[in-house]
Amino acid sequence: MTINQGAISINTSYHDLYYTKVGRLVTMSGLILVSSGGDSNILKVNLPFTAATRTGNQTDFFVGTTMSYNVPTGSGGIRCNVRTGTDKLEWFRTVDNGVWSSLRGNDLGAGDHLYFNVTYQTA
Repeated sequence: MTINQGAISINTSYHDLYYTKVGRLVTMSGLILVSSGGDSNILKVNLPFTAATRTGNQTDFFVGTTMSYNVPTGSGGIRCNVRTGTDKLEWFRTVDNGVWSSLRGNDLGAGDHLYFNVTYQTA
């Protein structure tokens, strides 16, 4: 796994991500166990394939699920997502009746966990 931005340190015993690709659909799962926090950039993880682009009224994101431990999630929780046309996985904190905010490397600290699962369509 490669952290593209956010520059957190990862526990090397827990850095495996798994994916299955069937046709154009990719399902990816994993656990990120943080050893130390990172910088103020948005936390992004490189994906094995670029997500399809969308047009018209179609969605801008493929949204997945996240379970976290000790991560500041906002009042509405945290969701992983793949922005269409990119090869990056990132996280948004959701807020009840408010604006989303990106999870950044310096939001995380030693011992924080991010378990995730996302399915997206490839280009």
